[in-house]
Amino acid sequence: MLPFEQLPAPPARPAPALLKSVTVLDLTTSIAGPYATMLLGDMGARVIKIERPGSGDDCRAWGPPWHDGESLWFLSVNRNKESVTLDYAGEAGRRVLHDMVKKADVVIVNLVGRVQKKLGIDYATLSALNPKLVFVSLTGFGMEGARRDFPCYDLIAEGYSGVMDLTGEADSPPQKVGTPAADLISGMDAAMATLGALFERAGSGKGHQIDISMVDSMTRFMSPRIVPYLGAGEVPHRRVRAPPGDRERAVVRDRHALADGGRRPERHLRVEDEHASGREQRSGGFPPAREQPGLGRAPARAGSDRLDLR
Repeated sequence: MLPFEQLPAPPARPAPALLKSVTVLDLTTSIAGPYATMLLGDMGARVIKIERPGSGDDCRAWGPPWHDGESLWFLSVNRNKESVTLDYAGEAGRRVLHDMVKKADVVIVNLVGRVQKKLGIDYATLSALNPKLVFVSLTGFGMEGARRDFPCYDLIAEGYSGVMDLTGEADSPPQKVGTPAADLISGMDAAMATLGALFERAGSGKGHQIDISMVDSMTRFMSPRIVPYLGAGEVPHRRVRAPPGDRERAVVRDRHALADGGRRPERHLRVEDEHASGREQRSGGFPPAREQPGLGRAPARAGSDRLDLR
């Protein structure tokens, strides 16, 4: 029996219909764009996925693993969609696509600007057909700047953002995040920006052009590490413990073998918030650190090796 077959049955309730009047044309492939349109579909939008004849979305070929011949990577970001194949690189297919654009509310693409123009799916072309259109471009480096026409994948965006340098053990080389973080975060940004544009359009009647960059989204994800650098010159780096007096939070973030000889599975312990940490440690079977002698306040616990985990 496969893991999904052991899941409890979903509750019987109507599907969300917040965007039931919205039609989205999904011209994207791989993960970031399809994830964005899937989120809109989850909220009730009608999502029409346009795929290449013959091969379809690149992600359809990503495997193993497979389930009933379908790529599980593809299935993970493409629920709640209607798929059609259309070769809009040719004139006949482009006319069909443009007719669909005239009736759509949202178009999402993930080709760089130069290719958008070549295929006739750029903002200037499509907004002339439908002035109320919300046009979303989701690319690696955005529509402006020296790298605007560079290809980009999740690994590249993670590398540019710096998150790989902060991921992993302190003495290990840079590591990729264990899920396609740049794809998913930029996809969420695209969906959120689309919602904002639709909300504004409801009042103004005007369409919008949205430019989402995977690198920008991933860099925003890094803001809790970037702002301390900008404001205090603190260079982000991997660390196990904060030096004494560094700040009131982030005291211990590490894996610890338990003092009972390891008879229980290794646990992750987080001791950082004055109020929440006590609850967390009690729920994990540990005496709260602030109740241990000499460790009552966060600065006293910073860098301490005297936490009793028994």
